[in-house]
Amino acid sequence: MARRRDPLREVEAAITPLARRHDEARRTFLGGYFSTRLVVRGLTVPEQRRLSRRGFSFSSRAAAAQFACWQDVWRRGRSMEALAQPLFWLERQSVDDLAAWWPRLQRWVGRIDNWAHSDQLSNIYARILEHDPTAYAVFRRWNRSPNAWARRQSVVALLYFARQRRRPLPANKILPLVERLLGDQDPFVQKGVGWCLREAGTLYPGAVRAFITAQLGRLSAAAFATASEKTPTALRQRWKRRRTALRRSAKR
Repeated sequence: MARRRDPLREVEAAITPLARRHDEARRTFLGGYFSTRLVVRGLTVPEQRRLSRRGFSFSSRAAAAQFACWQDVWRRGRSMEALAQPLFWLERQSVDDLAAWWPRLQRWVGRIDNWAHSDQLSNIYARILEHDPTAYAVFRRWNRSPNAWARRQSVVALLYFARQRRRPLPANKILPLVERLLGDQDPFVQKGVGWCLREAGTLYPGAVRAFITAQLGRLSAAAFATASEKTPTALRQRWKRRRTALRRSAKR
């Protein structure tokens, strides 16, 4: 019987010739841009997506067997591009399969060290949560995690992009998780807070605007900037003036 190829080695071998097209300056720039400790090979997103769709020796196996291979790649991979390949594959899987793999997929958050992989995983987690609302219990646990990327997932993956949700969570399940992170010191968590408020605001404008109005003094600059992106200009300006007044008052 022919020996099966190591999934990670196969993925890295497919990445290597594509990486030769890109110079060290690009790799250095991207490493800083993504704020990652992983090796960056410099591939563009279209190159990575084409590689994913081209497939690998294990791509003809049943979905569960492929998932086992991709779990191994996710666990052992050391480059941005290698870890992106499991995420591109997961994006194409049915929500029923994703939900079946949820007990294992929820542990993937432990390997995240950059916003790009975090956002890809948020897309997948949001699909699972919409399909199975009981997954919300994990989001509540992440909300209190010592891992900043888990805390970010606890709010970004509640909706990811609201326009993609057919059965979104109600505001009274979203806003308490956001409120708990208002004082979080991690900048990526704060950007996630803003993202969640911006997306929730397209679904529940009244509730979200009331929340922001009440919490103007606690919202970080990063969270406020993102949260107010889609807000009518006049209201956003009123909020800015109120934030300025609150800061001045705090200095007295």
